[in-house]
Amino acid sequence: MRERGEQIMKKRILIIDDDASIRSSLEKILVENGYQLVVAADGDSAQAEFAQADLLILDLNLPLQDGWDILGQVNSGYPLLPVVVITGLADQLDERTIPGASAFLEKPIEVPALLQIVERLLNRPPEERLAESRSHFDSWQPPSTRFGSESHTKHVAQSLKPFNTIK
Repeated sequence: MRERGEQIMKKRILIIDDDASIRSSLEKILVENGYQLVVAADGDSAQAEFAQADLLILDLNLPLQDGWDILGQVNSGYPLLPVVVITGLADQLDERTIPGASAFLEKPIEVPALLQIVERLLNRPPEERLAESRSHFDSWQPPSTRFGSESHTKHVAQSLKPFNTIK
C-alpha cells in the first residue's frame, strides 16, 4: 500500500526521431499514459540519455548518425535497454537484419500496438532482455543486399562484437 505523498517512479522512455511531428505525437500519447519522456531529433543529442532510459524508441532513418549505428551502440553499451525500432520503410522491418531490437513498428504507428509493446517490454525481466539480445547477435546474418557497401555491414557487426562477451 502506498503512503500518502509517496510517488510511483515513472518509467523513462527515450524517443529518437528526426520528424518533429512524430516526436510530438509519441510524447503526447506516452505522457498521457503515465510515462516520463525524453525526445531527441538525432543520436548525437541523445547520447547522454541512454543510461537513464528504461526504453528506447528509435527511428532508423536519421540525420548525422543513422539509427543502425545507434542501435549498435545501444546493443554493445546498454544491452538491457529494450529498443523499439520504428520506420516508414517497411522493407527495413526484418528481424534477421535488425539484431538487438525488441520490437518493430511501421509508420504510421498504431497507438494500441505501441502501448501494448511498451507495456510488455517495460514489464519484462532483465534476464529475458539479455537472453533476447544474445540470441539476436548469435543468429544475425549480414544483409548482403540491403546496403550498398560491405563496410556498413562490417561496421554494424563490429559494433555488436563486444555484446557477445557479456556474461
